[in-house]
Amino acid sequence: DLVVTIIDYNKDDFYRVRDALIDNPELLKEYNEMKMQFEGKLYGDYRKAKIEFLGGNGKVRFLKY
Repeated sequence: DLVVTIIDYNKDDFYRVRDALIDNPELLKEYNEMKMQFEGKLYGDYRKAKIEFLGGNGKVRFLKY
């Protein structure tokens, strides 16, 4: 995915997710393993799994708010 966001937008968690994945190699490994399960499959299915992985409630499960 390519994401373009507004700098300092209060609902922008993309950079925080990026930083969390950089800072936590085990989390990054889990994320990459999840992504590989969808290689060659429907993009919509991957998106659903990604939302679930991050936290389907609208808050990223591994970020502190």
